[in-house]
Amino acid sequence: MNILDMLQDYCRRAPRKLTVLQLLEIIKNNHILVDDGCFVVFATAFDEVRILCPYAPKGKSIVPLERKLADLAKERGFKRLSLITDRPEAVGRKFPDYKPVGTLFEKRLD
Repeated sequence: MNILDMLQDYCRRAPRKLTVLQLLEIIKNNHILVDDGCFVVFATAFDEVRILCPYAPKGKSIVPLERKLADLAKERGFKRLSLITDRPEAVGRKFPDYKPVGTLFEKRLD
């Protein structure tokens, strides 16, 4: 699977309705780590790395790539790795070392 296939599959399966061009814009303005058919789009701010778009195809796990990102962030002096999700139960299963730290409020503008 090439990167374009991965981006298309992410857009098809993601809860947010994004086009590949919108996802490419997010990547352009942030960072991407790709390995073994998976990717993580992430942003850095202050002492934190924020996972924006994690992707693993069906049958693969994002966990090894998250560990690589955590190691990279730690090497670079970042103190926290965070993600915002609309699937907290899945995050709790896959990443038991992540803890809820706040509440996100959202205002719909459409």
